[in-house]
Amino acid sequence: MKLTSWNQYNTFIRNNIENNGNGGTSTRYKYGFLFQDGNNNTIQNNTITGNALGGLYLWGKGDGSYTWYSTTNNTITGNTISGHNGLEGHGIYIAANAGNPNSGFRDSHINCNFIENNFYGLENVENANPNQNQIVDALYNWWGDVKGPLHLTEWTYDGQPYGPNLDGMGNDVSDYVLYVPWIGQGGFVSGGGTIWSEKGDYVSNPDAEGVANFGFVAKYKKGAEVPAGNTAKFKGVGTINGASDIYKFMIWATDDDSDAFRIKIWEEVNGEDVVYDNGSQQVITGGNIFIHKEKKK
Repeated sequence: MKLTSWNQYNTFIRNNIENNGNGGTSTRYKYGFLFQDGNNNTIQNNTITGNALGGLYLWGKGDGSYTWYSTTNNTITGNTISGHNGLEGHGIYIAANAGNPNSGFRDSHINCNFIENNFYGLENVENANPNQNQIVDALYNWWGDVKGPLHLTEWTYDGQPYGPNLDGMGNDVSDYVLYVPWIGQGGFVSGGGTIWSEKGDYVSNPDAEGVANFGFVAKYKKGAEVPAGNTAKFKGVGTINGASDIYKFMIWATDDDSDAFRIKIWEEVNGEDVVYDNGSQQVITGGNIFIHKEKKK
């Protein structure tokens, strides 16, 4: 699969991308998904496995002819990226900043993915010019082990040392990758996937039904009650589609043989005006939910 040449606002969701690239003529064509130059795209809830050299090849090449353009604000979430365990096999490979105007894979988010059984989990290639190194947000991913990814070196982030993680038993990560905290580390709830939204769930359009995507990461506040079983319940406030109105929400998330999810959203103006509620602990149709508990010292 290939997305190139300044594409914007595309969504790739629930695809099986596997066993591709065996006839590729260059390195980047031996990956399951080649992403070159684009902004505000989403790659979500795909299974990317067993490709010739790796899962995703990400490259913000840039071009002097397109100075108005940059590769930013892309989201990669909820994917399973595995089975690239041959020599030099990568779950995700981010090519070095090419040094062209607006080049670099920047201000993007690689979160809540399941990256395991790869020779290398995520390599963000270092640039010869340290001022051109791109830093990648790869928080809250599963790297194949509760001890997190193996990171052998140390680099400086925001004036402080970052890494190494020599105890990591999961897939390797390189410098210039933010990976702490990771799924399995303890102390938070994370999930991403799909449910079937039934008629009546969306109050303002009661005939609407179809697949609904969700994704969340919630960290326990200090002193908060940590779930004793396999169901977490948490609440918060937020906005919808960038509008100024403030809404409240409650989420129930179950981490079990069959993971389940419920979300209720409402506005408190004249009482409780419900906007959306899927009504019960609904078994998810795709994805995963994890409840991570703090390890006792």
